[in-house]
Amino acid sequence: MKLKIYEEILKDLKGATCFDKIKCVNSLKEKYPQFSEDTCISIYSQHMQRQVKKNFYKHHRAENVSKYYRIISRDIVEQSKSGFILKLAENIDFPPALLSRIILEQYYKDKYETDTVPKDVISKYIKNPASIQNEVLSNEIEICIQNDNSYGPIIENIKREIGLKYEKVLHETLQSHNIEYHDEENLREEGYDKTPDFKLVVPIIVNHRIVNWIESKALFGDKNAHAGYLEKQFWSYTNRFGPGLVIYWFGFIDELNINIEQGVMLSDHFPLEFQTLTQLLDDHEKDFLLTFDP
Repeated sequence: MKLKIYEEILKDLKGATCFDKIKCVNSLKEKYPQFSEDTCISIYSQHMQRQVKKNFYKHHRAENVSKYYRIISRDIVEQSKSGFILKLAENIDFPPALLSRIILEQYYKDKYETDTVPKDVISKYIKNPASIQNEVLSNEIEICIQNDNSYGPIIENIKREIGLKYEKVLHETLQSHNIEYHDEENLREEGYDKTPDFKLVVPIIVNHRIVNWIESKALFGDKNAHAGYLEKQFWSYTNRFGPGLVIYWFGFIDELNINIEQGVMLSDHFPLEFQTLTQLLDDHEKDFLLTFDP
């Protein structure tokens, strides 16, 4: 995807809220039929995550936390119609799962008269709202988790399953081409701390470039995501294993594919044409022998 088109998409998403996922994705699919639904979902989700991050501090200010908790406490006392935390999340345009964390943290601070509640305690209740002692609050948190399109344990599970699905696709593709590899588990057993998804036993040649490893990313490669992966993963891989290939299955901004010389090549699919290093050496040997063929 050209940067110009990506920037047009971001303009289309301007003003979108955390609750506009279906509407926005359908609109993008209609306007840009050349892109898959997964690509549209990924671009929308990454855009909203950046928006949420930008406004995150505002919702965690002490005065706002007190205000939100006061509203929710009143709704609990008045036995308001179920879904009142979700409604508040819509009103302030903040993901329901994240608002749930704020409310739960304040609830347990008050309940146990403490200034801090460990994050893992809150995470436990978010993952299992039924374990929250207050029945009304338990139900409200469950509603928020079920209706959050961007955050929470359900979304995290979906993302993990999608990631595993595309790793499996790549695994099966490599097997079908008889390309041997070591996976992350194998490499960690050898003592590597940062490892690509697939380290090839014998390199392959793609577009006249050696590929020693392949990384699978089930998302759209935008500027922020790619920059983060370069810093935290890809440069480490090139330092340890040499040049490699990153597959952004839902596409990427074309102008980001500028680090091929430094060992990071981008694609949105497994290469249709490639050679193994063994094949290349065999071809050279044949050419060499043919020159002496009487």
